[in-house]
Amino acid sequence: MKKKNLKSVINFWAAKALLTILGTSLLISCDDDNVNANQENTFVKLSAVYDAQGTQRNVNDIVINSFILNVEEIELEVDDDDATEGPKVSDIELEGPFVVDLIEDSSGIEQTLAEVNLPEGNYDEIEFSINESEDSESEIFEKSIFISGTINGSPFEFWHNEDLEFEIEFENGMLTLEEATATLINLQFDLNNLLTLIDLSIATDGNENGVIEINPSSEDGNSDLADSIIDAFDEVIDAFEDSFDEEDEDDDDDENEED
Repeated sequence: MKKKNLKSVINFWAAKALLTILGTSLLISCDDDNVNANQENTFVKLSAVYDAQGTQRNVNDIVINSFILNVEEIELEVDDDDATEGPKVSDIELEGPFVVDLIEDSSGIEQTLAEVNLPEGNYDEIEFSINESEDSESEIFEKSIFISGTINGSPFEFWHNEDLEFEIEFENGMLTLEEATATLINLQFDLNNLLTLIDLSIATDGNENGVIEINPSSEDGNSDLADSIIDAFDEVIDAFEDSFDEEDEDDDDDENEED
């Protein structure tokens, strides 16, 4: 799957600017509502863009009823080489696991992972680690991602246990948390676009148990498709990170031209 096609899948909003990059989006917005030391100043969320009716018009009758992720850790990183004025802080780690289902009634929803009061300072990157669940009581035990729904009316389940990481650099290299400023960070998955890149209609119910099972050890014969789906996620992430490298190079070229 070519990266240029994957780039239509993630959109990235940062602070006051809008940049279209891939199939997931990061929304960072700042409000002027007063936030004191006893209140949370940062809200970290995951959400999904999904419209079953709209998707069905473009993809073979596929409906998603559940999209569950196991987010093991969220980390806000500071730039050790940051020379800007202002308070200096250390990297912040939010330990999970945070298990969220981003679909309800066949529509994408928003789920809050954390509401925290982070110290004022300059942050340059946020990382989301999606890992295999080690909780035997979890609904996605030994899985990192789980999707279920129907294909042409037949129930299907996709899962994988591969680890995924999103490393997202803030626009202009910095997110500054200041006193009396509330910040929302929302990593958004566009499943409508993702389904146009992956042909789930080729999946089969090989063991004829009534459920189309798509996973690395699929008894239905869909293990290759499961790997292709997770590879698509990996390529999306790679293309996302490459796009920032290209932006940094373009910025350097512009600075050199000005000199």
